[in-house]
Amino acid sequence: MSNTLRFTSRATTKLRAMLALARSNLNDNEISGFGRLTVNADNSFTCDDVDMPVQEAAAATTDVTPTALMAWRAERFKLQAGMTDEEVAWVNGELPRWRLWWHSHGTMEPNFSSKDESTLQELAESVSGWFFGLVTKSDMSKANVYLAVSEPITLLVN
Repeated sequence: MSNTLRFTSRATTKLRAMLALARSNLNDNEISGFGRLTVNADNSFTCDDVDMPVQEAAAATTDVTPTALMAWRAERFKLQAGMTDEEVAWVNGELPRWRLWWHSHGTMEPNFSSKDESTLQELAESVSGWFFGLVTKSDMSKANVYLAVSEPITLLVN
């Protein structure tokens, strides 16, 4: 895998807008969400979309409950009973692309905490593979990217 992760202008604009809302409406509390990635021919990665499930936001934590995560997935991927084979195939192709977990640290330095590292590792294990993590200051002036790998070995790279 390459160590390059790029963001399209659309994904960057959406992320900046979500972070600006947190700064103005949530007293700069942490927020978190997910990003959709494409693995490029040169094995670099491009994030072309970001989204944010409903969550509890606080000064140093963000909590997305399992119920909120399932609701986000159902809404985002239009999950419903009686889906056609074509709809199920689209979901099965689209869902695995959401392998970026991002979150803000408000005005704090964007370093991964031990809780952040364990969350990222759990996400990698949940998909039996890999997951990127991004932590950023809410103004995006600084950020750090991590990569967690669970198969064939457990690994966390900054």
